[in-house]
Amino acid sequence: MDNTAKMGFWVSKDWELFAAEVSRLTEGRLHITVYHAGMLGFKRTDVLRLVRDGVLTIAGTATGYIGGDWPSLGVTEVPFLVPSDEKMAEMVKTVSPIMGKYLEENWDTKIIGAYPGPPLQLYTKKPVETLEDCKGLKIRTTGVALPKAVELAGMVPVSMGIGEVYMALQRGTIDGLITCFAPGIDCKFYEVVKNVQEVGAKRSTWPILANLDDYNALPANMKEALAKAAEVMGEVWAADITDYANKYKAMLKDKGVTIRYTLREPWAELSRPLWEEWRAEADATGKLMYDKVYEISGY
Repeated sequence: MDNTAKMGFWVSKDWELFAAEVSRLTEGRLHITVYHAGMLGFKRTDVLRLVRDGVLTIAGTATGYIGGDWPSLGVTEVPFLVPSDEKMAEMVKTVSPIMGKYLEENWDTKIIGAYPGPPLQLYTKKPVETLEDCKGLKIRTTGVALPKAVELAGMVPVSMGIGEVYMALQRGTIDGLITCFAPGIDCKFYEVVKNVQEVGAKRSTWPILANLDDYNALPANMKEALAKAAEVMGEVWAADITDYANKYKAMLKDKGVTIRYTLREPWAELSRPLWEEWRAEADATGKLMYDKVYEISGY
């Protein structure tokens, strides 16, 4: 099982739990080995194609990595469209069957389970309270839609690998980045960035993908074991996504990082035109999923 997250990250621990549960339920007859980020030498962006082609039998990934192959995978990543953890969980539960049907019919890929990813926050070297404070800041970001939201707020989006970010912050090449709470500690960004705005800019969906032919070749009891293990892991995941956010927030504060909450509402309002733009550019399945996500959002 290819895992796009690095070893030790809470997501990686949950994938390992999934693999262990599959082994337990099948009494060892179906064994899954988890290979963490980089171990197999594949690019994160290639995972969907590798699963489709049977190079990978199974993989745990995020839609933010594989959305280049089918942009509608990023329906929960529309900037500021997801208002809370609870809404995100409902959205993923609602759209993942639609997503799964499309992938089976068009990508020879089966979704074994799908889970809500953590919200992304704005880290800045200087304190920012308002959108006016953000103007001109060079911010490392990812994806297609999120850089547009960064530009709407008067900031300059910069694309670079996560491994380059620390040095770029240290040298002043960038003024901040958008990521979740965990890298603030795990990548030691707290050493060079002392301000976080909790904005929930976007959230990826994290699916377990399997090659459809390989999945269909399994006996019914093993398919049931995969589904049950995905359900068990989902319960752990739901607790972890909140617990780890709180844990990392507390650790960041202990490291002298100030967390503020003043930007989400005005930035979200400014980004609303991106919502309809995303829908207009989506295919029919993407439009269907967007409409369901928008209804759940309550906006």
